[in-house]
Amino acid sequence: MCPSATAPAAQPTRPTFSAILSLLALLLQGCGGQGPDTTWEVAHRGVHAATISPGCQYLVVGSIEHGASLWRVQDQERLYNWNHVAGDFSTVTTTAVSADGGYALTVEGASLVLWRTDSGQPQGFWTAPADITSAALTPDGMFALLGLTNQSAVLFNVQQGGVRHTWAHGSRVTSVDLSANGRLAVTGTEDGDIHLWNTQGGDQIRVYSLPAAIDLVRLSPDAGLSFATAAYAGAFAWNNQDTSQVFELPLPRYARLLGRRFTSAQFVDGGKAILLGDGQGRLQTWSLADGKRTGEWQADPRNPWNPQRGTTIAATQCGPGQTPLAVLSDGTVQRF
Repeated sequence: MCPSATAPAAQPTRPTFSAILSLLALLLQGCGGQGPDTTWEVAHRGVHAATISPGCQYLVVGSIEHGASLWRVQDQERLYNWNHVAGDFSTVTTTAVSADGGYALTVEGASLVLWRTDSGQPQGFWTAPADITSAALTPDGMFALLGLTNQSAVLFNVQQGGVRHTWAHGSRVTSVDLSANGRLAVTGTEDGDIHLWNTQGGDQIRVYSLPAAIDLVRLSPDAGLSFATAAYAGAFAWNNQDTSQVFELPLPRYARLLGRRFTSAQFVDGGKAILLGDGQGRLQTWSLADGKRTGEWQADPRNPWNPQRGTTIAATQCGPGQTPLAVLSDGTVQRF
């Protein structure tokens, strides 16, 4: 990684075949579930990426038209607009927020910027050796775990510069995550492997495998479980101590054949359940202990005349009732 010389600046129509397929998939999957209580807009044309901070204090969004922005969830207020180059709108495709809520990360291609959430000011601007596919921040915002298109992942100091670890993989890294204390990292790849790493010494701890490209990987808050999803394979969780499989999502056969893809995943209920979101704006919680579904919600379409729901970009549980808050690709945030 190296510093960059450029500083960042704080009429009815016939349905298409793809629309018919989307509607068919929606009908097959069912459309049950409670709808949202509150909806607000964070992007006019839609969202590339979004992250909800732990505790649901902040929301960082990479919009299609206007770069990135930081929002305060409580009063739905946009606090800052962020772009990597002054006078231009950045295409931010990956975002992250530190566990303490003090720092946010935005990614455009191979460039990344660390921002302070209290002042909105940049703390570091860097360029990676390859495009970044996924990112996560350590709790204090000192290091970023980056998945790269060059078949590697790196743990990089985004405040002072410098690579702590580089982890080579056999294919493109598609998803990454860090434990709540930042001591363990998990990476998923196009060849279906899930790697668990020690961020202190850099050694590999575990490898799990699925027979399809990995879409998402997650670590439970105590790092006791690894979770991964893959289209055409499903969703699974493993015990990191003895490598035993502790959960497999009970997907019907047609869902596997159609390649149902989950677009967001988050451990909830203290790591006892997983909240999954999909391309039709459906959210479900599943108990990891008995494999049963414990909740279901359905996002509203932004355009009531268009049955296509937005893709779930990010979702977590918030508030006393621990109900979902979701960011959709159509540019809305929906609270259930």
